[in-house]
Amino acid sequence: MKCLWLGRKIKDIFKCKYIRHSCLGTMTVKRVAFCGGSGSFLYPSACREKADVLLTADVKYHDFEEAVPDTILVDIGHYESEHLLSEQFKEVLMHELPSNIKIFSFNRINPIFINS
Repeated sequence: MKCLWLGRKIKDIFKCKYIRHSCLGTMTVKRVAFCGGSGSFLYPSACREKADVLLTADVKYHDFEEAVPDTILVDIGHYESEHLLSEQFKEVLMHELPSNIKIFSFNRINPIFINS
């Protein structure tokens, strides 16, 4: 999958208004590493594992500045990186815990608004 197409697909999947990323280039993506929430600290590990992309959130300016061309750093937003996982987590708990236990999750609405 080509990088530019992957960026558009990520926006669709995670329902992002925008994504931030290091240089996309024209490379073909074969390996994607992912960490919900603030995962930029895992960038060196993603590089060691030869990931083409690390998909995460809360990436700082200098993290982008230090990114290498072989591993693209993509910030989709904190809420966007976790909201789908939250629903999956809830389903697992509902399946594994007794039915008389009520399960609910918090932060179902993104608290950050973007003026475009």
